[in-house]
Amino acid sequence: MSSTEFFWNAVTGAIAPDLFEAGSVAISEVHGKTCAATKSVPVSRWPSIFSGLEVIANHLTLPHRDSGGTRSHYDMLVSLGIGHDAIFSIKDLEADLDYFPGTMCFICGKV
Repeated sequence: MSSTEFFWNAVTGAIAPDLFEAGSVAISEVHGKTCAATKSVPVSRWPSIFSGLEVIANHLTLPHRDSGGTRSHYDMLVSLGIGHDAIFSIKDLEADLDYFPGTMCFICGKV
């Protein structure tokens, strides 16, 4: 999946360069601190500027907010797969948006 994550990194770098820089610095610091570890640490192979990845598959989620996010950064949401007609609902805006496979959107943190 790393080529996909490199693509997502590039899109993030174009849309939100401050977020890209912050993520790159954070991952580099973690990598630097773990290189001295005696055991093999997989962070050296982590291809993303994002520190985590959450997968929700074939599931309707309850309304929620990213309470741990930062207002100045974004959460990246991506719809993958084939043949589904998902809807991305933003209740506060009373918006129901098409969320077809291949859709990528950035939402400000804490939204």
